[in-house]
Amino acid sequence: MVKFLSVIIATLAAISPVVQAFDCKPGRNYCGSALKRNGWSDKRLQDKSLYHCDAKDKVTEKQFCSYYCLERKPSKNDICTYPE
Repeated sequence: MVKFLSVIIATLAAISPVVQAFDCKPGRNYCGSALKRNGWSDKRLQDKSLYHCDAKDKVTEKQFCSYYCLERKPSKNDICTYPE
């Protein structure tokens, strides 16, 4: 029975999809909320901050968005927005 259970667990592990964090595109800016939604788990990420992608797995904080951080289409940088 133990051997059978081990085979089932090994099979399930092999066919389960692997979840990877989204790789950012170097040179682009991303809202903290977008990074977190795409699997980044750094506890220092803030939803309303804008981050610059230095390498596919490394970002640095660019600025805090005092009003709102707007996530834009994949081909555009995210930006801070302000009330008009």
